[in-house]
Amino acid sequence: MTARVYVAFSGNNSGTYALLGTLERAKADALCDELRAVFEAHDAWVKRDDDETPSPLYEYATKQGLTVSREVGTWDDWPHYGTPPEVVQSGDDVLVFVPYTADFPAMVGELIYRRGGRVEAELGHAHNPVVLTHTLWMHEGWRSELREAAQTAVRAFESDVRAGALAALYTARNERRGARPGPALRPGFWPGQCELVHVPQDAAEAMRAVDALATRHGLRVRTGLFEAPLSLDELARVFAATTRTAGQHQVILWRAGSDTTATVRALRTALGCTLAEAAERVAQAPIEAVREVSETEARRVFEALQGAGAEAELLGPEHVTR
Repeated sequence: MTARVYVAFSGNNSGTYALLGTLERAKADALCDELRAVFEAHDAWVKRDDDETPSPLYEYATKQGLTVSREVGTWDDWPHYGTPPEVVQSGDDVLVFVPYTADFPAMVGELIYRRGGRVEAELGHAHNPVVLTHTLWMHEGWRSELREAAQTAVRAFESDVRAGALAALYTARNERRGARPGPALRPGFWPGQCELVHVPQDAAEAMRAVDALATRHGLRVRTGLFEAPLSLDELARVFAATTRTAGQHQVILWRAGSDTTATVRALRTALGCTLAEAAERVAQAPIEAVREVSETEARRVFEALQGAGAEAELLGPEHVTR
């Protein structure tokens, strides 16, 4: 007698969908309210298996003048078996997140651009964990009279994170989704700014939690996301290896170049501040662009300003008079 044993593996073709957009705060408020309402109505319509009436998503999209067909959100581009889409707002950032779906309608990105915003990132079918990055700062914290308060607020935020304020975000939900590595913190490009990088179990939950903690400390947040390119253990080692440390270097912006706008843009890119904040700083020159940072960070800012034609100077500890 011959015995044969077969081993079969089942699978699915579903992954994570995430779209991160940025637009003016008032427009972001309105967009989030609209999307939450239409997503809720459409999900109920899908669950009713209603073939007699047009879908709420189709009706909304056509009213907005978006490029869709009547089948939008009816087949693979809707989470039929998982949780409904979540819409989360943090400052000017809007996140549409679906942890388990084959696809999602492209109309959301088109809508953001029509409202004058931009799509910062979109993961159409991610099977690896989603990494979130957050830049945190106090509004106008670079001002000399607010610098100490900004640094105090950032240190308090970092202290809460290290004490486990976000620990629930990394706890294993089931055996398949093991515990995630803890968050990585590092100083930003200027004192009074910090960066948080982490791999939460749920990106929508994490964005709400970080926004709430930042608000508690009077900080603003700018969020980014990407699909983890490495194993989580490797990723944690990369985060640890790239952690910034404060240093003894500074960059002085003496005056803008012949093209002031280019200097403003260079400073905004280098510091991660808003365009208005960068413009105000350039108008106040001469001013410290950054202080108490590493030589690498100082050189990065210095070269960005020089490249824009500005007159800048990089100073190290050898230039400090004690």
